[in-house]
Amino acid sequence: MKDQSSSNNGLAPWALIKYCFLLIFVCGSLASCYSSKNKPLSSYESNNTIEMKWELELINDNPTDSLLNEKQPLTIIFKDGSVNGYSGCNSFNGTYSMPENKIKMSLLATTRMMCEKMKLEDQFLRAVSGKLLDFKIESDILHIIDEENTIFQFRIK
Repeated sequence: MKDQSSSNNGLAPWALIKYCFLLIFVCGSLASCYSSKNKPLSSYESNNTIEMKWELELINDNPTDSLLNEKQPLTIIFKDGSVNGYSGCNSFNGTYSMPENKIKMSLLATTRMMCEKMKLEDQFLRAVSGKLLDFKIESDILHIIDEENTIFQFRIK
Protein backbone atom coordinates (compact mmCIF):
# COMPACT_ATOMS: atom_id res chain seq x y z
CA MET A 1 0.00 0.00 0.00
CA LYS A 2 1.33 3.36 -1.07
CA ASP A 3 1.66 6.12 1.54
CA GLN A 4 -0.45 9.19 0.61
CA SER A 5 2.10 11.65 1.95
CA SER A 6 4.73 10.46 -0.56
CA SER A 7 2.70 11.87 -3.46
CA ASN A 8 3.15 15.46 -2.20
CA ASN A 9 6.80 15.17 -1.07
CA GLY A 10 5.97 14.48 2.56
CA LEU A 11 3.80 17.57 3.17
CA ALA A 12 0.43 17.25 4.76
CA PRO A 13 -2.39 18.86 2.68
CA TRP A 14 -2.85 21.69 5.21
CA ALA A 15 0.89 22.52 5.05
CA LEU A 16 0.76 22.65 1.25
CA ILE A 17 -2.20 25.04 1.40
CA LYS A 18 -0.36 27.18 3.98
CA TYR A 19 2.70 27.43 1.73
CA CYS A 20 0.53 28.35 -1.27
CA PHE A 21 -1.12 31.18 0.69
CA LEU A 22 2.30 32.34 1.93
CA LEU A 23 3.64 32.35 -1.64
CA ILE A 24 0.62 34.32 -2.89
CA PHE A 25 0.99 36.83 -0.03
CA VAL A 26 4.72 37.34 -0.68
CA CYS A 27 4.21 37.75 -4.44
CA GLY A 28 1.38 40.22 -3.87
CA SER A 29 3.44 42.22 -1.39
CA LEU A 30 6.42 42.38 -3.72
CA ALA A 31 4.23 43.42 -6.63
CA SER A 32 2.64 46.26 -4.65
CA CYS A 33 6.05 47.47 -3.43
CA TYR A 34 7.37 47.44 -6.99
CA SER A 35 4.45 49.38 -8.39
CA SER A 36 4.45 52.06 -5.66
CA LYS A 37 8.23 52.58 -5.75
CA ASN A 38 8.31 52.82 -9.51
CA LYS A 39 5.35 55.16 -9.92
CA PRO A 40 6.91 58.36 -11.24
CA LEU A 41 6.77 61.15 -8.70
CA SER A 42 6.34 63.59 -11.56
CA SER A 43 3.10 62.12 -12.85
CA TYR A 44 0.85 65.15 -12.63
CA GLU A 45 -2.73 64.53 -11.65
CA SER A 46 -5.60 66.80 -12.52
CA ASN A 47 -6.28 67.80 -8.90
CA ASN A 48 -3.41 70.34 -8.90
CA THR A 49 -1.61 68.70 -6.01
CA ILE A 50 1.66 70.19 -4.82
CA GLU A 51 2.94 66.79 -3.64
CA MET A 52 5.53 65.96 -6.26
CA LYS A 53 9.03 66.87 -7.42
CA TRP A 54 9.53 70.37 -8.84
CA GLU A 55 12.55 71.90 -10.57
CA LEU A 56 13.24 75.65 -10.52
CA GLU A 57 13.20 77.19 -13.99
CA LEU A 58 12.83 80.94 -13.56
CA ILE A 59 13.03 83.67 -10.96
CA ASN A 60 10.93 86.67 -12.00
CA ASP A 61 10.96 85.34 -15.58
CA ASN A 62 14.78 85.10 -15.62
CA PRO A 63 16.44 81.71 -16.29
CA THR A 64 18.49 80.30 -13.42
CA ASP A 65 21.14 78.46 -15.49
CA SER A 66 23.91 81.00 -14.87
CA LEU A 67 23.29 80.81 -11.10
CA LEU A 68 23.79 77.03 -10.85
CA ASN A 69 26.76 74.96 -9.74
CA GLU A 70 27.60 72.21 -12.23
CA LYS A 71 24.25 72.69 -14.01
CA GLN A 72 22.44 70.82 -11.26
CA PRO A 73 19.02 72.45 -10.82
CA LEU A 74 17.38 73.56 -7.62
CA THR A 75 14.68 71.01 -6.81
CA ILE A 76 11.98 70.79 -4.20
CA ILE A 77 9.85 67.79 -3.25
CA PHE A 78 6.65 68.04 -1.21
CA LYS A 79 5.39 64.74 0.22
CA ASP A 80 3.11 63.94 3.17
CA GLY A 81 3.83 67.17 5.05
CA SER A 82 7.60 66.98 4.46
CA VAL A 83 9.62 69.14 2.12
CA ASN A 84 13.13 68.39 0.91
CA GLY A 85 15.31 69.10 -2.05
CA TYR A 86 18.54 70.46 -3.43
CA SER A 87 19.11 74.21 -3.26
CA GLY A 88 21.99 74.61 -5.72
CA CYS A 89 24.82 73.54 -3.42
CA ASN A 90 23.27 71.90 -0.37
CA SER A 91 20.38 69.59 0.43
CA PHE A 92 17.56 70.84 2.62
CA ASN A 93 14.59 69.39 4.49
CA GLY A 94 11.78 70.43 6.74
CA THR A 95 8.00 70.35 6.97
CA TYR A 96 5.23 72.27 5.30
CA SER A 97 1.55 73.01 5.78
CA MET A 98 -1.04 74.74 3.64
CA PRO A 99 -3.10 77.13 5.79
CA GLU A 100 -5.45 79.65 4.15
CA ASN A 101 -4.57 78.62 0.56
CA LYS A 102 -0.92 79.48 1.18
CA ILE A 103 2.13 77.35 1.82
CA LYS A 104 4.12 77.55 5.04
CA MET A 105 7.50 75.90 5.26
CA SER A 106 9.26 75.32 8.56
CA LEU A 107 12.74 76.64 9.15
CA LEU A 108 14.65 74.43 6.73
CA ALA A 109 17.64 72.37 7.83
CA THR A 110 20.47 72.28 5.30
CA THR A 111 23.82 70.65 4.79
CA ARG A 112 26.66 73.17 5.08
CA MET A 113 28.86 72.78 2.03
CA MET A 114 30.44 75.81 0.36
CA CYS A 115 30.18 76.17 -3.40
CA GLU A 116 31.39 78.69 -5.92
CA LYS A 117 27.88 79.91 -6.72
CA MET A 118 25.74 80.41 -3.61
CA LYS A 119 23.55 83.38 -4.64
CA LEU A 120 20.59 81.33 -5.88
CA GLU A 121 20.65 79.05 -2.85
CA ASP A 122 20.86 81.96 -0.40
CA GLN A 123 18.06 83.84 -2.14
CA PHE A 124 15.75 80.83 -2.24
CA LEU A 125 16.33 79.65 1.34
CA ARG A 126 15.92 83.18 2.75
CA ALA A 127 12.69 83.56 0.76
CA VAL A 128 10.99 80.33 1.84
CA SER A 129 12.44 79.11 5.15
CA GLY A 130 9.94 79.67 7.95
CA LYS A 131 7.67 81.82 5.78
CA LEU A 132 3.98 81.85 4.83
CA LEU A 133 3.96 82.20 1.04
CA ASP A 134 1.50 82.63 -1.79
CA PHE A 135 1.57 79.94 -4.44
CA LYS A 136 -0.38 78.80 -7.45
CA ILE A 137 -0.30 75.76 -9.68
CA GLU A 138 -1.20 75.99 -13.35
CA SER A 139 -0.91 72.76 -15.32
CA ASP A 140 2.65 71.53 -14.60
CA ILE A 141 3.95 74.88 -13.30
CA LEU A 142 4.24 75.92 -9.64
CA HIS A 143 4.73 79.58 -8.72
CA ILE A 144 5.92 80.37 -5.20
CA ILE A 145 5.74 84.09 -4.42
CA ASP A 146 7.76 85.42 -1.50
CA GLU A 147 7.16 88.46 0.73
CA GLU A 148 9.02 90.73 -1.74
CA ASN A 149 6.89 89.46 -4.67
CA THR A 150 9.75 87.46 -6.13
CA ILE A 151 8.26 84.70 -8.25
CA PHE A 152 10.01 81.33 -8.19
CA GLN A 153 8.72 79.29 -11.11
CA PHE A 154 9.06 75.51 -10.90
CA ARG A 155 8.14 72.78 -13.36
CA ILE A 156 7.22 69.18 -12.52
CA LYS A 157 10.12 66.76 -12.99
